[in-house]
Amino acid sequence: MFINPCVFWAFRSICKEDPGNLNAWANLGFVYDTQKRELDAEECVDKVSYLMGVNSGEDYQEETSLLAARCLAEQAYVYPYDVELDSDDNLRERLMSALSLYNKALHYGGHLIPTEEKQRWYFKMATIYVRLDQIIKNKDDSEYSRLFHYNKGLKLLKETLESETKQHKGR
Repeated sequence: MFINPCVFWAFRSICKEDPGNLNAWANLGFVYDTQKRELDAEECVDKVSYLMGVNSGEDYQEETSLLAARCLAEQAYVYPYDVELDSDDNLRERLMSALSLYNKALHYGGHLIPTEEKQRWYFKMATIYVRLDQIIKNKDDSEYSRLFHYNKGLKLLKETLESETKQHKGR
């Protein structure tokens, strides 16, 4: 797989500018790995492990849990926008994966995630459920799966309406 050298430069620049950016380190490691640059990839994995506090004490755990949660939420946000999605089935798989990433983020962050931030995640998750509904509405088994997605989306929108942010209230 050919990777444009600008990709390496971009991720390295982000890592240099913001050394605590988990996603930049993880993405740079992925790019190195695809290019069979094992030593560089290993360095990135070590950096991600360090940033996530894998070998740290308990004092550092809350901060790293929130950092990991935000990292997962960022990945969930961009995951459905892959430029190589060529079918509804691929998009549906990406949307489901994005929801899974958001749920993991909510689990990792738990009570540490500020309410407004959590409600933004709920809003994005609700829009993903709407997109899923649009994809599956014409499938043979759509009645059951549409109801599930519809109910989950409604529940998340209800949570979002409790937000103090006007854009989430629709005012």
